[in-house]
Order: sequence, then C-alpha cells, then structure tokens
Amino acid sequence: MFSPTLSQVQIIDSQFGTPTYVTDANTIRNRAQNILDAFSDFNCKIFYAIKANYNPHIVKIIKEAGIYGIDTVSPNEVR
Repeated sequence: MFSPTLSQVQIIDSQFGTPTYVTDANTIRNRAQNILDAFSDFNCKIFYAIKANYNPHIVKIIKEAGIYGIDTVSPNEVR
C-alpha cells in the first residue's frame, strides 16, 4: 500500500493545495487482482460501482486490471 512521505505530501500540497486526493495505481491493480483471484472459481463477471469513484484515470486502471465493466443505475452515470 502506498504511504507518501512527508516531503511528498508537502510537494503535493504546494502544487495542488488541499484537499487533494492521491491514489496509487499499483494499489488499485493489486486490489483488483485480489478480487479477481477471490472469485476465479466462480462463473461470474466483476463490475466496478462507478458511483464509488468516477475519475476516468482510475476507471481506466481498473478496466486494464481486468475488471469486466462498470455498474450504474442511470445513463447519466455512464456519461
């Protein structure tokens, strides 16, 4: 799991201000793989609930990690 150092936090704060959300792509990939491994014996597809986080960069990482698609409740969420 990614834990930024104090100097990294200070750099991020000076460049972007607060609040700023920092997400580690490798952590996302590892978590997606854990989920896929846990359900590998079942005939199922794993979907990501887009309401959890609709950041297109994060969604792309999740898709590339092998998650089947997104779960939505409205066409607006897809947009």
